[in-house]
Amino acid sequence: MIEGTLKVEWANRDRPADTPRYWLTFTANAAQLRGGAQRKVIIGRESLLEYLLGIEVGTLLAAQQWLLEIHEAGHLSLERTRFTEEQYKPFRPVS
Repeated sequence: MIEGTLKVEWANRDRPADTPRYWLTFTANAAQLRGGAQRKVIIGRESLLEYLLGIEVGTLLAAQQWLLEIHEAGHLSLERTRFTEEQYKPFRPVS
């Protein structure tokens, strides 16, 4: 397992009528550092909800609350997020 912080940012917050686009940036803990921060893009609110439930970082109620927080503040950080190697693969280095 790879543990670190997952930051979710609403990338197109300045265009709320558009389909939401989210940047998920994962930074592994120092002991597991894998080339710095890694990013994945998710499009759509339902897709983000499904993703959060799929990586098992919380309950449905928690994931729904996180979505509300993201849409109010524009971002959310989830510390101590754990990924399997398979879940980590889609992330790419932040440029």
